[in-house]
Amino acid sequence: MKMSLFGFSKNEKIIVLGVLLVILTLSFFNFKTALRRRRDFQRKEDVRNITEALEFFKIEYGLLPESKDGQIVGCRPRKEKVNGKEVIFFEKCVWGQDKLGEFEIPGDPKTAAGFAYTYLATPKRYQVFASLESADEAEYDPAIVKRGISCGVLVCNFGLGDVPLDKSLEEYENEISED
Repeated sequence: MKMSLFGFSKNEKIIVLGVLLVILTLSFFNFKTALRRRRDFQRKEDVRNITEALEFFKIEYGLLPESKDGQIVGCRPRKEKVNGKEVIFFEKCVWGQDKLGEFEIPGDPKTAAGFAYTYLATPKRYQVFASLESADEAEYDPAIVKRGISCGVLVCNFGLGDVPLDKSLEEYENEISED
């Protein structure tokens, strides 16, 4: 067996390089999984924080902010006189750029790739949705997927709210008004 300058044969070098390649490949996939899990964890935290901000808004103004095109209409308040009364008007919040009261409104970790949060509301009830990247997450909800709500370029599959998430707000309000 012919030895090289560094004391290893050609076959030994190939085996070592093969093992290193396998280790690097596995590490890469584990790294990608860890990044995906981190983004999903962040989405769940963001939705929880948004719901907290909505509750504070409701306490301050007596109702929830409107929703328009899946966004919160509760930012940049301005007061105007209308028929002699002072009225507060709000603008549509931009995910990841605005504040709802004192709370930063987060944007999805992959906003640049078209991922987005979605907010649906009536003056008394709300639902906030996100799309988790992994169906393996415990909070992944197929009932939300069935509704087909858009979370940017994906269908929402996770959410929080003060009503059941498998129904629209209108369906829920119709049900409770019939009781």
